[in-house]
Amino acid sequence: MRILAADSLDISGFASIRERVFIQDRQYFSHAVPDACWDAFGPLIYFASAWFLPRGSTGLHHHSQVDIVSILPRGTMLHQGSIGEGVELKAGQVQIQRSGNQGFSHNEINPTRQVQPFVQLWLTPTAQEAATYEVLTLNGNGLTTIEVRDDFELGVGTWAQANQWHSDKPSLLYVVTGGGVVSNQQGLAHPIARGTLVSACSGLIFATEANSQFFYATLATTLPK
Repeated sequence: MRILAADSLDISGFASIRERVFIQDRQYFSHAVPDACWDAFGPLIYFASAWFLPRGSTGLHHHSQVDIVSILPRGTMLHQGSIGEGVELKAGQVQIQRSGNQGFSHNEINPTRQVQPFVQLWLTPTAQEAATYEVLTLNGNGLTTIEVRDDFELGVGTWAQANQWHSDKPSLLYVVTGGGVVSNQQGLAHPIARGTLVSACSGLIFATEANSQFFYATLATTLPK
């Protein structure tokens, strides 16, 4: 079981975004990747816990050969771009932008005077021709599946009461809010709080506190130990 805490990562960012980057795949990104970053977890090649400065924005920019998932734990975010123009994303929703063959341009905006947190995940793209845009509303007290592929699943858990999530597959889990205790199949347990990323080769058990949110990813294939 590996554990990576937010306070062990430097704060970086661009435009009006500040972020801590947990995953940045060295094969996908051509520039130097910080030593603390983990490599890809299956198709998940980038993960950052980020926040907008008040009234901040990313500025309009282009992406190709990537699908981008954005999770909003609280607040609101305004989306502009070549797909999904004018959508206002609210707490408890997930935005999915798929690049297709043509790619997409977007600008994400914090319309408020408050700091706005969000989680961003990049996946290698699915096979499709046109770029697409989708907003999912999370289950307010349960699990929501975000992406399912032959050997990969990504989802979000939001629980009002203490609960338990478990997987017997290679697993990755990040605590967005709240906390709990995580353990692997060998019985090694560790308390974790908001801003902690965990992975295990043979599965995980996460016993959560009340009012916790997390995202998880699982693989059908075996990870190197």
